[in-house]
Amino acid sequence: MNSKPESHSSSDTIAILVVDDNLINRNVMQKIFLKLGYSTDTAEHGLAALEIISKKRYDLIFMDIQMPVMDGLDATREIRRKLGHASPIVIALTANIRNQSNEEGMDDYLTKPITLEDIRVVIEKWNDQIYEKREKFSKQ
Repeated sequence: MNSKPESHSSSDTIAILVVDDNLINRNVMQKIFLKLGYSTDTAEHGLAALEIISKKRYDLIFMDIQMPVMDGLDATREIRRKLGHASPIVIALTANIRNQSNEEGMDDYLTKPITLEDIRVVIEKWNDQIYEKREKFSKQ
């Protein structure tokens, strides 16, 4: 089963950033994305993510909520402030079942531990919006 969108060419890869302070979590997420046919960049906290985002445009960010230096909520607020409507889709990664991430500017959330199926479903859910945003803001 092909997890990439059928309506877009295979050269249309989604730019994905994984932000988590736990190296094991980052490595596991990268392996899951590779199995789905996607490569990712990673950052170890929100401040590092902001630096990376200033150099490259991302379509989708998987952001841990609780991290040292700058947590995921503060990082997401700063991304929204800097990029406005051109902000990427931000998916919260949380250990808490009850999550208020969407009230904090995040678009969706996944509860840890995260599975390949969880990520596949999220990509499918947000796929159309990712490509719509990309098309809209690439013309500006």
